[in-house]
Amino acid sequence: MAALAAPAMTRAQALFCPAPALGSNIPAPALNRSSSIDETPIELNADGADLDLNPDGWMTLDGATNRVAARQGDRAISADQLRIQPRSREMIASGSVNIEDSTVFLTGSNATLNATGGAQVEAAGFVLKSNAGRGSARKIELGAQGNLALDGVQYTTCQEATPAWRLKLSDLDINQQTRTGTGRNVRLEIKGIPVFYTPWISFPVGDARKSGFLFPIFGGSSRGGQALSIPWYWNIAPQYDATLTPTFDTARGFRMDSEFRYLDQSSKARLLAGYLPRDSKTGAWRGAVSLQYQHDLLDDPDRGLRLALNGNAVRDKLWYEDFGASSDQTSQVYLGRALRLDAQTSHWRGELLVQSLQTLDDSIALTDRPYTQLPRLSISGAERLPLGMQFALDSELSYFTRGVIDTTLQTPSVTGARLYLQPQLSLPLIRPGMYLKPGVRWHYSRYQLQDTASGADRSPSLSAPTYTLDAGVILERLGGKRQQRLYTLEPRLLYVYVPYRAQNELPLFDTGIPDLSLELFRTNRFLGPDRVGDANQLSAGLTTRMLNSADGTTYLSGTLGGALYFSNPCVTSLTQTLCNATTNRERSSDLIGELSLAAYKNLSVNMGIQWDPNLARNERGHASVQYRTDSSHVVNLGYRFERGSVEQWESSFAWPLGRAWSGYGRVVYSRLDKKVLDRFVGMEYRSCCFNVRAVVGRAVTTRSGQFDTQYKLQLELKGLSSVGTADAFLEGAIAGYSARQ
Repeated sequence: MAALAAPAMTRAQALFCPAPALGSNIPAPALNRSSSIDETPIELNADGADLDLNPDGWMTLDGATNRVAARQGDRAISADQLRIQPRSREMIASGSVNIEDSTVFLTGSNATLNATGGAQVEAAGFVLKSNAGRGSARKIELGAQGNLALDGVQYTTCQEATPAWRLKLSDLDINQQTRTGTGRNVRLEIKGIPVFYTPWISFPVGDARKSGFLFPIFGGSSRGGQALSIPWYWNIAPQYDATLTPTFDTARGFRMDSEFRYLDQSSKARLLAGYLPRDSKTGAWRGAVSLQYQHDLLDDPDRGLRLALNGNAVRDKLWYEDFGASSDQTSQVYLGRALRLDAQTSHWRGELLVQSLQTLDDSIALTDRPYTQLPRLSISGAERLPLGMQFALDSELSYFTRGVIDTTLQTPSVTGARLYLQPQLSLPLIRPGMYLKPGVRWHYSRYQLQDTASGADRSPSLSAPTYTLDAGVILERLGGKRQQRLYTLEPRLLYVYVPYRAQNELPLFDTGIPDLSLELFRTNRFLGPDRVGDANQLSAGLTTRMLNSADGTTYLSGTLGGALYFSNPCVTSLTQTLCNATTNRERSSDLIGELSLAAYKNLSVNMGIQWDPNLARNERGHASVQYRTDSSHVVNLGYRFERGSVEQWESSFAWPLGRAWSGYGRVVYSRLDKKVLDRFVGMEYRSCCFNVRAVVGRAVTTRSGQFDTQYKLQLELKGLSSVGTADAFLEGAIAGYSARQ
């Protein structure tokens, strides 16, 4: 306030302020509650004021041309008239009173201030500096520590004269130390319409965490019913908290969901649990639990030792189809369970793992389900050797089993142990702008099997070398008016030779084919140690990039390449492990092309294609285009294709439609199924003090192809609470979008 300091010291200042007056450009002193405020000098500014010394010891200051102002510590007062008792240090302000400190700004018709720093203001208005909350009250009592006790209160964080929402309370207490507010007889009004009442409420003031009930959540679906959830947040301690969410579903009954979180410097945990005592549709009790835990056992930048647990389980296999919050959850086929101990140094890494998977799809045959690993011990690393050589090692010892063995199967489910070793020796020859890297590795795996077919080898093994010669050149030049761009041209050749080995007696424990992989320079076409693809081929590729010459940011990159076969490969699939002389020889592989444009004028493009030149057709590919100016202006268009199994188009957007409105949408169309698999549309209205988002969608949520129509609602009262699940749903469904702008 401009009147807090005067150019010259008045008589009042000379009497009660032993220190020089504050200049108008000097900031107020920082809040210091360690000393008593009744010992703090009172500085007065009454330039041009009338000063009366009354017989009862009170002084009255009436502003003649300016308002009267006083400062005591971090608290400033201004009024039309100020009465002061020098001995008791009490003050009475009247006539358009303003009181301000580091936590609150108060206005009123009159106020009484005592020596300890407390104040009482009649017919008051207030503004909280921590969260811009404001309102009015019949009476406000301000404590020495900045705490407030208010009677007959109206509270909001809206700035307009007619707020979009407000709380009406009979009384409200605000504790500035715990940053919490507690009110009684609370009524929430939106646009002047009462929508919620509670006899008691407790809420955080600012960003502080606070135990208590959150606002109810409404939702529903066509496969379920209409649901009402009332979350309760429990701020247990600074490092952990919990949320309990009872839900009543008109179609299924009562359900309890819970979340527990823990976080400190060396560990973190998250526990999710859901329990439905009796499903009204099935008559059975249902439940699910998920635990993620991680603990760093060593605090050493050069060595690491970490224990991690990931546990998931459901009582029935339709839990996520019925209660999943996103398509990623409703489409789950397996639930992972793993206990892992990792040890790591600068060059080596060891892992001890126990892992199993719960299968949610009963249509998957037992012999096709993932194995349980009890346990798996792996060691990998690399070391430099003399003469510039490098040594690397991948090794693993695992035991594979199944939870249930069906002895009636004609083909038994093979179990057993596997030892895998792959040492590698290479000689990198690197010169400016070029490199040559000859290398040799040896694949060795040995098995000790049970439950094999009659007459099958119980101790099969696989041993095969891999010879590689990797060579490349990197050509660079600067471009642009200010030499701000760097262009590269990077041709690369990779020769791979792997002799054929018969593998028909080897089991398939954890080996597969990369899903939609367009990687050109692979030395093994399989992922996992159970198969080694024979090869005598030369892969050639050409990559070009455009980068920022100052910081190396990649704007554009593209790769085109393929492989030339010198002999026909035999092991071409997981089941084709024998050479067939009648197989047509392929002299070259499919052509691989990739293109990536990173945020050029808000546009990002990623494309990949695998083209069969012999049949002149596309075998697999993907393409995605994103236009994004910020987290609330996003448009996505995508396409993915794999011949015979997948062909889908996807589009999504989040975009403001004017100053107050935004629109959202997503469509996933399957050309093979000739139908829309997932679609939703949403709208948002936002103001300075509240946001509301509504989403309605229809998607396939079961493995049998059933559709479910759902609606979600998100109400955010800024500075008070956020209610609903629409924002989390939108962030997961629209790539690049974030509700936290």
